[in-house]
Amino acid sequence: MSKRVYISADYDYYHGDQAVVNELVKWGQDNLHKVDFIDMSNPSSGSVTKSNDCRICDLKAEFNRQINASSAVIFVVGNMTRFRTAGSGCNRASKEQNLCSCTPYKQNANGTKVCKVAITSTSGEDDDVGNINNYSYLRHEFEQAKRKKRTIIIVYNSVRKEKSWQLRIHKRGSWILTTFINKSMTIAFSLVTVIFTFVPESSFGRYEWISKESLEKCEILSDMNFQDINIIISRIICFFLVWGGTVLLYALYLHQRKQISIHGQNYSICIEYGDILKTTNCKRVINFDECFTTKVGNGTADIIPTSICGQYLLSHPTLNIQNLINEAEVRPARSKSKYKRKTRYESGTIVPNGDDLLMAFAKLDERGKGRFFSRDEYLECLDLLWKELENYYSDKDVCIPILGAGTTSFDGGSGASIPKQDLLDMIIWSYRLSSHKIKAPYKLRIICSKSSGFSINKILSR
Repeated sequence: MSKRVYISADYDYYHGDQAVVNELVKWGQDNLHKVDFIDMSNPSSGSVTKSNDCRICDLKAEFNRQINASSAVIFVVGNMTRFRTAGSGCNRASKEQNLCSCTPYKQNANGTKVCKVAITSTSGEDDDVGNINNYSYLRHEFEQAKRKKRTIIIVYNSVRKEKSWQLRIHKRGSWILTTFINKSMTIAFSLVTVIFTFVPESSFGRYEWISKESLEKCEILSDMNFQDINIIISRIICFFLVWGGTVLLYALYLHQRKQISIHGQNYSICIEYGDILKTTNCKRVINFDECFTTKVGNGTADIIPTSICGQYLLSHPTLNIQNLINEAEVRPARSKSKYKRKTRYESGTIVPNGDDLLMAFAKLDERGKGRFFSRDEYLECLDLLWKELENYYSDKDVCIPILGAGTTSFDGGSGASIPKQDLLDMIIWSYRLSSHKIKAPYKLRIICSKSSGFSINKILSR
């Protein structure tokens, strides 16, 4: 009889871990491993996905049933796992039914529906993890496996140990401090090696740190040569002096550093401080909302004057977006915007205006506020953007801001915003994994503004 093993993974088509899941499923189909893998990306694994009104809570209840029927759970961890929040949009546990809504499974284009759960209750200690919660799907699966005491197996989608994938467990600050110490010590060791190689040993013996009389009184060191001891102490002091100097100089270098470059196979990413509206000799991405709103003001649905888009519109008062859209023959999305059912364009779509690439970015909610309803939607926007840039970069560098770092909101369990530092990591990882890139010698330049708590030195994606 085959052993049933449940698989939890990131099933995103472009950046997920489907290849690992496919390989595991192959193992379950041969005559050697005798394992029946439960792959939740396949609708046949659970009939609940066939319903036209399958909600987040329905999927989580199905996950519970499948995990309960399995003896072990495999969690596939990839480079984008930490960014996945799908399933965390349920607020029914803290709000009344009439105040909650969610999007049925694979029906994003049809919008949200009012919550169908009339009554909720707290699950007991020995019960399943309640399916009414704001956990992501991945976390819900983990909590259920832990509560039911299933064997948990972690599989990394990599041929080597990827330390950066585990950094969410620790504070970013501790990682930065550890990296700083390691790099400064590496530089110090290199310098000291050169010093010890070319400076005569007699030079280190000139200083008397321990007198001969004191050495003779110490039983442990009494058999050692007086001069050798002083040479060793001199070298130790030399190392710490060099390391101290290195720390100061390296800290000064990091403070003054204006840019960081990441190089891959036939592509480059440059992250730099600056003002994207003042950059020249490049293509500039200017992010609008999904409807290409051009009204600048302080209303909820207006473009904020101090935003990149607002400053751009104020400096181009005669800009006619609709003419540009018509000239570029850009097609609108099939569905209408939630805001007044306006014509919308898929997030990531580019409308060229000379060297300026105007991009449809944030989706609009019912009040006209820019919002992504999950991090997955944000990553899908980036996927389309990379495809568009591959067609429009025209042998020039392309400059983009940190998309989403302004007033754009993100739904999900982590709150209404994502830290600017995390957004930068998501952009870098998305680009590195995309098959659509700006070919060298031209590069993608991410222009960052200096702000509290943000630094290019904190990038985890290098």
